[in-house]
Amino acid sequence: MADTSIKICDITFSSPLMPAAGTIDFGYQYSGFYDINRLGTMVTSGVTMKPERREMHHYADKTNGNFLRQDFSVNPGVYRVQEEELPRLKEVFKKKVFASVCGKTVDEYVKVAEILDRSDAVGILELDMSCRNHDNSGIRFGQNATSLFKAVNEVKYRVRKPVFAKLCPVVTNIRDMAKAAQDGGAEGVVIPGSYFGTAIDIKTKKRVFDGDGIFTSAALKPAVMYNVYEAFDAVGIHVVSCGGVSSAADALEMICAGAALVQLDEAVMKNPLACVEITDALSDEMDKYGIAKVKDIIGAAH
Repeated sequence: MADTSIKICDITFSSPLMPAAGTIDFGYQYSGFYDINRLGTMVTSGVTMKPERREMHHYADKTNGNFLRQDFSVNPGVYRVQEEELPRLKEVFKKKVFASVCGKTVDEYVKVAEILDRSDAVGILELDMSCRNHDNSGIRFGQNATSLFKAVNEVKYRVRKPVFAKLCPVVTNIRDMAKAAQDGGAEGVVIPGSYFGTAIDIKTKKRVFDGDGIFTSAALKPAVMYNVYEAFDAVGIHVVSCGGVSSAADALEMICAGAALVQLDEAVMKNPLACVEITDALSDEMDKYGIAKVKDIIGAAH
């Protein structure tokens, strides 16, 4: 049987596959539907300093696998996540998770990360660099190399756990942003498979929801893979793909492009069981192509 395990930052994952941030909340809610320990790991919902309780709206074209959702993280705030959500997850999930860290300022990133750094359930801190920087005219952290570097560097200086920077989906050059994260001290970068978007209600002549939207689609697979390939070529740290994967074969392609880990986004939005189904299929898909160990094909396309 093929070996699907992968070791990243001294953490061994049974599989490179995981649900992306915002797709399965804090994970434990799904433990009644399937054995979530079959997953490689998971990413928590984005965690903010203060609670975000607004109603989340999704607009989906399920036929084509397209999803548009509001750009914010519904969560009870970092203190309750630390005291309630992560302990609940730890009761049913025995693996270290990625904790998604959000912030409006560098100071907020640091404070949220410091609190989550204390949790035994957390293995890696994932900084969401798509957040708007309120100290820099609302420009997203991940769209400015200096802001990205500063946020990563300040967090890295204050925490013990590995830090991965989830880059912004719309940038001039993904290589430059990956390098900024690496220079800031990040052990890895996450390449997003989403883009900013919106939708208009013809009846009201207004946008269907306030604020920005996040657009995800299986059709974005080539774009995600291109950025994974570019980032892998540009830096010497771990690269993680996010989105554009709908099958075990897709996942292997991403890994060959340079992804050490593969996060599933729109596939899970369409089918909540997608991640565990693709995880279960990965070993057979590797056998089909004569791949003995998944770690041996990371970046094989280079």
